[in-house]
Amino acid sequence: MSTSVLGGKMSLQIQELGQRIVEHRGLDGVRAAAKEIGVSPATLSRIENGHVPDLSTFAKICAWLGEEPAQFLGLRSENPSRPPPTVHMRKKIRQPLPRRPHLAE
Repeated sequence: MSTSVLGGKMSLQIQELGQRIVEHRGLDGVRAAAKEIGVSPATLSRIENGHVPDLSTFAKICAWLGEEPAQFLGLRSENPSRPPPTVHMRKKIRQPLPRRPHLAE
């Protein structure tokens, strides 16, 4: 099952997520893997069978798999050769207050 969104720029590869879970857990049972991930065994089983996880569960599974969520969301860069933008924060420069001669005396 694949869901396309935003004119083909994003698609959820949910079957791929389920397959990666099965591969990653190997010979471990659903209960052991679910405990390690932090979800219920029933939830993990549903996802392995193609159901779409909620956002929190999706994040836990991606962390457990060591995979970027973008891989399963099918996000593609508009310009892959361009590096992501960098934001630089700088401290606001405080201007010294003008000297007032009548206060200096």
